[in-house]
Amino acid sequence: MTTIFSESHGNQPLSPGEDWIDDDILATIDQELEEDPDFQRWLGSDDGMDGDATPVPPVNDSVWVPFSRADRAWADRLGAAYPDRELGEVIRQKTLAAQALTRYLESHGVAVDRSAANHRQPLLQWLNPKADVVLPDLGRLEAVIVDRLTNAVEIDLDPGTLGYGIVTLAEGGAELWGVLLSHDLRQDWPEGGMVPVTLAKPMGALWTAHQRWQKCRQLMATYREQQGWSMELHADVITELNRVYAHEEDFERPFVMDRFLTERVADSGAVMESNLHLVREETADAAAIQDPGAEAVDWVGVVMAWFVELEQWEQD
Repeated sequence: MTTIFSESHGNQPLSPGEDWIDDDILATIDQELEEDPDFQRWLGSDDGMDGDATPVPPVNDSVWVPFSRADRAWADRLGAAYPDRELGEVIRQKTLAAQALTRYLESHGVAVDRSAANHRQPLLQWLNPKADVVLPDLGRLEAVIVDRLTNAVEIDLDPGTLGYGIVTLAEGGAELWGVLLSHDLRQDWPEGGMVPVTLAKPMGALWTAHQRWQKCRQLMATYREQQGWSMELHADVITELNRVYAHEEDFERPFVMDRFLTERVADSGAVMESNLHLVREETADAAAIQDPGAEAVDWVGVVMAWFVELEQWEQD
């Protein structure tokens, strides 16, 4: 992964004790954004939201997101407070990249849990720097910082991460110019590694993927809630379901997912509750779904119903 060093004075890391940002300033992030003319101009541009607060694909493949004053202040503070200046700069840049991806998603009506992300929690960000964005009840996205001249990017596949946004940092903002979806990466790079950036899909592919993730969440809701799936397990199952749907033969799909779910659910230590009513799909073609609280779930029957639902959803 190539780390970009901006020459912008406003984006330089602060030395401890110099130009320290007061907590009161950081507590008024929303107000800062409302008063930031660059950010407001961006919201009013063609890449901003339309009036119905639903995700709208950007016109161009790449998207420019300016940094607000609050974004820069928070990133500078996290980076400056770390004792090692080199790693502090990495922390600063990852924080900026995550905030740019967060602003972009929010501007298109996508729900984001800011408080759950590493880059909003100083201790977690110092211990394990991440450019992560948390999508409630779905999983995580991660921003990967690259140079425009980079031919490949190192991806460390995380079971809880649904996709990786390709970000280039520049003076005053960030360019979001592609997304690598985890279900595609898992097919060809199951262990991660150096992935050609040419495989990144346009940012518009994120909206189709987000809709699919939401559909998968609906299909899995009963099992996720009753078996106590963690967010990581939930995202892991979403990724595998989409990988199998896209890359496996129809007749193999239920059995591949059966092996995956049997192993993952057992490994997760999910709590199985008993004496629950049988849950059935509403559609005429869907098979009966087993009691999610039973000790042994017939995952073959369950995922067959899921795939029927996904096919119908795609046709609609």
